[in-house]
Amino acid sequence: ELQFQRPGAEIELAADDAAGLGVEPGATVRVSSNGTSVELRARVNKKLAAGVARVPAEQARDLGISEERVIKEVMLRNTVDGEFTTVDDVAQVAVFLASFPTNALTGQPLTVSHGWHMA
Repeated sequence: ELQFQRPGAEIELAADDAAGLGVEPGATVRVSSNGTSVELRARVNKKLAAGVARVPAEQARDLGISEERVIKEVMLRNTVDGEFTTVDDVAQVAVFLASFPTNALTGQPLTVSHGWHMA
């Protein structure tokens, strides 16, 4: 019989935020939102931007934060049109670049993202 182990509930914090709050990796922290709170184990991520905390969807639901709200207010908040980039978006840019009439573009980086980026 297979038994699956689920990791304990966690909150992922930026290193600067954890240090500023005095939170050590593995410590139990209380996270509150909308009048509800849950206790989560802290994990520190040096690559996470300051001011950002990651909470698994299950714990976000426990805090009364819907997946739709996370997508709209967190993930797509900084895009120019509130849309995720699709494979079709990238394909259209590739076709445009392949048909560009001159050699003026030579290895220039181009981000296809609707303005979304990771800090």
